[in-house]
Amino acid sequence: MSGDGTVTMMDEDMQEVEVLKVQFHNKTNVCGVAEALDFSVQYRTQKPVRGAKWEINYLLDVILKDKNLYLGTVDKQDAELESSFRFQIPSIDVSGIKTSQLCNVGLLTCTLKDETERELHTIKMVVQVSKEDGEIKRCLYSPEIETK
Repeated sequence: MSGDGTVTMMDEDMQEVEVLKVQFHNKTNVCGVAEALDFSVQYRTQKPVRGAKWEINYLLDVILKDKNLYLGTVDKQDAELESSFRFQIPSIDVSGIKTSQLCNVGLLTCTLKDETERELHTIKMVVQVSKEDGEIKRCLYSPEIETK
């Protein structure tokens, strides 16, 4: 992380991706584990990425890598040097997943791929899930959280 709070990562091809801002559009950062997910990301690349797409996954248990839920893909677009995307789903299907698997530390991952499906960058946001007052709740953490 740089001094101004931005996150910079590089892959073996030296394509630098700088995450400028992650904004959650849900009313609160803590909600039911299956509730809607709505966030946007502003980012900058070292060079344009043709046919860029972001694949969103939820890894339920970071330590055991027990369960990975594919949540969706942001439509392909050419990413200029500074770009953004928004991801929205009405709910996360956690049916059939044991409470012991849900109540854990997980990761929400957003992986940038180019038109050849080569992975260029992954944003990892920590998801803490716990049982509070009989309800299973999630709390998302990111490089920079700004809620609406």
